[in-house]
Amino acid sequence: ADMEMTCRSAARSKADSIQISLAVPLPGTRFYSILSQRGQLKNSDCRAYDGKIAILPRVGLSQEYLHNLRRKTLKMFLLNRLLSPNGFIRSCFILLRALKGQGIKMVFKKITALIIDELKNR
Repeated sequence: ADMEMTCRSAARSKADSIQISLAVPLPGTRFYSILSQRGQLKNSDCRAYDGKIAILPRVGLSQEYLHNLRRKTLKMFLLNRLLSPNGFIRSCFILLRALKGQGIKMVFKKITALIIDELKNR
């Protein structure tokens, strides 16, 4: 319930962008050591941890549930931004600024990469 409340709050946020990531235990950190000692690491290869895949076992929460909650939150945030007049105008301004600074080719490469990544993770 707390995670869902946090996600709803993030989706209603007036921020320019949000990022929803799952905890990633990186080697050399206290977090990694604790999980390693408890035998809770699913994989010791940290390259497998991209912040989108659940690494830690959560009682009652499947990896599919966490993945879907993340996707649902991002979709809600984007819809709220685009359906809000101020949010839509602000998003257009940010896109234009990015186009000016990075060039249209680079921006479309990044957008394409995001779409491909999202389609792979379905």
